[in-house]
Amino acid sequence: LRELMLYIAQRCADAPKFGAIKLNKILFWSDFTAFTRTGDSITGEAYHKQPFGPVPRSLKKVREGMEEKGDIQVIPYQYARGTQHRVVAKRSPDISIFSANDIALVDLVIHDLWNRDAEQTSDMTHGLAYHAAEDMDLIPYEAAFISDEGVTDSDMKRAKELAREYNKHAK
Repeated sequence: LRELMLYIAQRCADAPKFGAIKLNKILFWSDFTAFTRTGDSITGEAYHKQPFGPVPRSLKKVREGMEEKGDIQVIPYQYARGTQHRVVAKRSPDISIFSANDIALVDLVIHDLWNRDAEQTSDMTHGLAYHAAEDMDLIPYEAAFISDEGVTDSDMKRAKELAREYNKHAK
């Protein structure tokens, strides 16, 4: 988590809409997308539901430790409707602990969220899986497979076809 936070903060140093909430969203999307692709997250962190979205369970402790060691600096500044807390990397991350696919995925998530502000990225993480959890409950990685889109006629048609096909083979 520590090294990925540094990597994201470094890559987003010039992003106009980057703050602590957006950092959490990038971590969440990176971990949960990796899980859907490989069955494993990048950081191994558990995420719990908080009012502004999913947050790594150990984030506060890790972030405070990083600030104390001088790895990061959190700079508050006025942005739009309030104060944003910009996380600034004060050292380079050790990316050797990540695979090339992990880094490529994180870069893709950063690219996809680059021009979105915290509110827009929050909307993206507050889907069915998020709402199924109670405040402070852990959000299971398997929730990444829950679609926020309704069931389409095509989905229902295919499900019925599969049910007919598999019922023929049932004994």
